[in-house]
Amino acid sequence: MHKDFKQKYNITSDSRLLIGLGDSFTEGQGALSDETWSLYNYSSEERTQELHYDELEEELSNSWVHQMCKNHMPSYTPVNLGFRGNGNKSSIKNLTTLNSDLNIESAKEKIVIFHLTDMMRYDYLNDPLANTNEHNHYTTMWPHTAAEKDPEYKKALWTGYRGFWSEGFGCVEFLINIQDLKNWCKLHDAKLILTSAFSQEYTKKYFEHHLQHYHYNRFIDIIDWENDFYYPEGYNCFSDLLCIKEGREDWIGTQDWYWYAFKNGGTKDGWFTPCAHPSVKGHALIAEKIFQEIYNRGWVKNATIPLI
Repeated sequence: MHKDFKQKYNITSDSRLLIGLGDSFTEGQGALSDETWSLYNYSSEERTQELHYDELEEELSNSWVHQMCKNHMPSYTPVNLGFRGNGNKSSIKNLTTLNSDLNIESAKEKIVIFHLTDMMRYDYLNDPLANTNEHNHYTTMWPHTAAEKDPEYKKALWTGYRGFWSEGFGCVEFLINIQDLKNWCKLHDAKLILTSAFSQEYTKKYFEHHLQHYHYNRFIDIIDWENDFYYPEGYNCFSDLLCIKEGREDWIGTQDWYWYAFKNGGTKDGWFTPCAHPSVKGHALIAEKIFQEIYNRGWVKNATIPLI
């Protein structure tokens, strides 16, 4: 979380919090108005990766975390701990460890929604001396080849990670991190929902298949697969639901939606942005669906704003 945005929170023992964990799909990357995207000719490449404070603020306000409170749960404070590019471990540590100054634990009600990213991402702690803005505490790597311009140590890290990563490793790493999150939620009386942003693999069947020959297969029961997970309208992830809204059922289970949006300045019906993330209305849909699930579980009894 950006240090400047932290100053806006005033969490007390009377606070009700909706806490969003995840990567760019939670942070709100690309959830900008048509007016803002037009400044960049609807091109992610023209916008670049340079971050502007006013655009970050716009993305946060349009994220599903903020829209959920604004549209459905006005008595709750949105706490968006999403960070673009990071993995699941970083997301969890942002809640349990790295933002203790927010005083989250003191709030009387806490609902945590973990909008999961893919399991290939591995987060390692940044050099504390280099992390002068106290924003991004982790660097994330994938089991791919590092960029040619990257320093030699980073290339070596990525090469090593590519050498030992497997689906089984990803499953075990995920499960032991989820145990940490569930422990925190139990300790601080927080409710928790797990749901996937765009990854297909978060099913019990997937974990059973990839851990069947591991002695770690007992970790599968860390997750209560009937209650901990939410599958929007029965789909494995929210990107599938957005593909349906886009009228492209053929994109389900593929990355085609990503490449189409990136190459064409977004999708035709506007559910994905030019940077291949949920649009403002995409985040509104995610907010609606998660709110419906929370409401159906009886966690929010005094919501005064009707569903959109």
